[in-house]
Amino acid sequence: MKLRLSIFTLLFYFNQYSFSQELCPPSFIDVFGGDQENIVSWGEPVGNIGCGDYAINELPYVNQGSNVGQQDNWPVSGSQGADVAYTLNVGQTTTFDFTLCSMVTDYDTKLEIFTSDQDCAVPVSTGNYNDDDYTNCAEYQAPYPPSGLFGVTLQPGQYYVVVDGYGGAEGNYELTVSVTGRSDNSLANSVKTAWLIEEQKMAETGFKLMLILI
Repeated sequence: MKLRLSIFTLLFYFNQYSFSQELCPPSFIDVFGGDQENIVSWGEPVGNIGCGDYAINELPYVNQGSNVGQQDNWPVSGSQGADVAYTLNVGQTTTFDFTLCSMVTDYDTKLEIFTSDQDCAVPVSTGNYNDDDYTNCAEYQAPYPPSGLFGVTLQPGQYYVVVDGYGGAEGNYELTVSVTGRSDNSLANSVKTAWLIEEQKMAETGFKLMLILI
């Protein structure tokens, strides 16, 4: 009798403990209105953030931050320095807009999207990169139009949206991430396209030729 009571007590406390644990919240919650009902859709919980500093846990996502005093962990294309990485877990093929265009952003930014291995030892650029977004950012206080990547289509997987600074620049920024209906704009977002513009900028801002040609 005492043995049965002990087992019952153990199961009772185990059950209470299990239900008391906080579950991971769903991500990317959307509500679509209908005639008779509302339809709610959501993604899987973000889970671990891998090599990132912060998780993009909802869409649209807005975060104010700073790269001042941060380490240089990501090999952002061209001239770069201290960076901050945001983890984006993609469950199904989705097209996104990423922008630092904001009056909060007060320095010369750079933006690039990476993947990496589990040990965070081999970061690989997706080729989506931008320094100055003259096309989409008309109002700003930074010395150049803050970076933006628009119409970026990503396949399922874990990605890192890295905020950096041109020539080691540091300051405050505001990052906005949203799902877009635009078609893939991969040519405008490519390292190859952006690098031609950045080469000219580096020459105008006093970089030595040997650094520009690296």
